[in-house]
Amino acid sequence: MNNQLKIKFFNIKRKGWIKSLRKGPTGIGYTFECLLDKREDKLSIPDFQDIEIKTFRVFSKKRLHLITITPDGEGNPIELLVNNFGYPDKEMPKYRVFNMTFNAKEYNRITRNTFGIIKVDYNEEKVKFIVERGLFAKKINIYWSFNLLKERLENKLKKIAIIEAYHKIIEGEEYFLYSKLKYYEIKDFNSFLKAIENGYIEISFQIGIYKSGIKMGTRHDRGTTFSINIDNIEEIYQKKYET
Repeated sequence: MNNQLKIKFFNIKRKGWIKSLRKGPTGIGYTFECLLDKREDKLSIPDFQDIEIKTFRVFSKKRLHLITITPDGEGNPIELLVNNFGYPDKEMPKYRVFNMTFNAKEYNRITRNTFGIIKVDYNEEKVKFIVERGLFAKKINIYWSFNLLKERLENKLKKIAIIEAYHKIIEGEEYFLYSKLKYYEIKDFNSFLKAIENGYIEISFQIGIYKSGIKMGTRHDRGTTFSINIDNIEEIYQKKYET
């Protein structure tokens, strides 16, 4: 466990209630990073030296976003998904979107008779998105290679620190009391694959459209996310420290 992060966390904890520096759900993480003197970025590297930081409000739904990674495949997999399986946007129905979550344990309905599921293919070393219509699999070449997934995990998520905070609203402003730090190290890549295979890790496609501005009506891919319920985190990580 990095001693510098411990010291910084205890100093932040001693400050007591801290006013959020940003409105909305990302305020908790943004405020904590500012208190660490870290600038916000979207780089595929850990937040603090070699540790990725995840922040959660106490008593909130705790789904841990692991990695966001666009799938591979022939042509443009995102276009393929929307063109074949997209549905009308609620606000702008002339445009098609695809916002759905899948796992490897149960089928999720896409259309009336079309279902999607995730498969871990050890022979081809790929995590695949499979679509079936009735009893027949529809050929759709969308996947994530083991090599790419392993590279992303090793570069960004070998070590993680989970920060929990109480929160309250005062005159419309949110305040945080950062209260707990838990530090984990990843077991191995095979544990990650097994967690996908057993349905603990889900994959969410988030393909929408811009609703305003100069990009209005154009596709907005917010990323394909691998996530796990924080209660199942020890399927892939070992807890090394808690305070």
